[in-house]
Amino acid sequence: MTAGNNDSAGVDPEVSATPSGGEPDRASGSGPAEGEAEGGRSARPRRVDWTRRAMWAAVLLLCVVALVCYRHIQGRGAGGQRPLGVGELWVDVATAEREVQARPNDFEARMRLGYVRYAAGDLNAAVEQFLAAVRLAPENPEGYISLGQAYGKRGDAILAEKVFRKAIGLDAQAVEGYVGLACSFYVRSRKDRQAAVLRQALASCPQNVATHMSVAEGYSAMRYPKEAVQEYRQALRLEPSNALAHYGLGRSLTDLMEMERARPELEKAIALGLETPTAHYFAGLAYMRGKSTAEDRQKARQHLQNATRLDPRAARAYYCLGQLAARDGDLKQGAEYYRRAIELAPRSAQMHYDLSRVYARLGRQDAAAQEMAAFRRIFDRDKARQRLLQAVDEGPLDAAANLALGRFHLEDGDYAEATTVLQVAEA
Repeated sequence: MTAGNNDSAGVDPEVSATPSGGEPDRASGSGPAEGEAEGGRSARPRRVDWTRRAMWAAVLLLCVVALVCYRHIQGRGAGGQRPLGVGELWVDVATAEREVQARPNDFEARMRLGYVRYAAGDLNAAVEQFLAAVRLAPENPEGYISLGQAYGKRGDAILAEKVFRKAIGLDAQAVEGYVGLACSFYVRSRKDRQAAVLRQALASCPQNVATHMSVAEGYSAMRYPKEAVQEYRQALRLEPSNALAHYGLGRSLTDLMEMERARPELEKAIALGLETPTAHYFAGLAYMRGKSTAEDRQKARQHLQNATRLDPRAARAYYCLGQLAARDGDLKQGAEYYRRAIELAPRSAQMHYDLSRVYARLGRQDAAAQEMAAFRRIFDRDKARQRLLQAVDEGPLDAAANLALGRFHLEDGDYAEATTVLQVAEA
């Protein structure tokens, strides 16, 4: 199985969708404040959090899917339409299935069912519906874009590249196709090509809000926060009240550790109606980091509590609440938050490390030793993963390196990541 090399290369819409197994635990991976212990920053060097990087890439691709779905449901007209809320976007699965049963040859019905299956995490079912949509409208680039995003989320990066190239071949201004193509290079460590594709998108597509937003999300997913900031600001110049642009700008500024500048952007996004767990989480993170006052820490606590209220599985928000409690001297409350975070993200070395320190301060030495042992075990595993990832970064087309990394991901149950690198090894 080989990837195409021409942007207009075709793809067989009948290509089979090989199941990639289950998805990895969405809460797994290291916490957000890697290297920051409960009493401040740890003296240990900061490690690159590769699991979180892959997770955020997937989450950000979902944002792009939402934009595509918005155009399908509301239409493409240039009427200055308001941003679509999540509640307006997703119809329930049963309704979408009834619509497909009533009109099995309707492109829009297939796309809507694909979207709700994607949102529910049933990626194989989403692929099936998007493939059906592509067969019904083989000249419509949006079918290929949605299919590529489902392939990418499932771990089929090479198939994703093929269909994104097909979308671009059908519409040279399909910005989501360029962003998806760049992400398919990113997850395969093709750093030589990912940024070039995003620059091509800016050169080829109209300079409007949708273009700047999609490219900004691509830059953010691929850990280019400076470039993401620039594109979010371009979007805000065209549409100052765009809540997603304010959120993206604030999130990217937190990546750059510019917390004072991130805070007002995130507050603006929430005030404009982006009442989401991630918006509150990043706002809380911006207030608790940097030169934070007692008032700032209280604001951080409020935002993080809102994040856990909106998403009870928000492991990173519980972890940050534990940090705040420990800093304020409330060790029992800090330990409770840390335990909740670890229940949701058991493979985070940093969370086990910080809980161990709190237990030690509480005089619970046996519990502290147990958590420290978990930390060392996970930390050593993370170092082994880091070495394999570095080998793939240095030789992205090295079959042996990709095979070794794929086996590692399989051992950890990270099936989407394993699928990606094993496909590269096979190609």
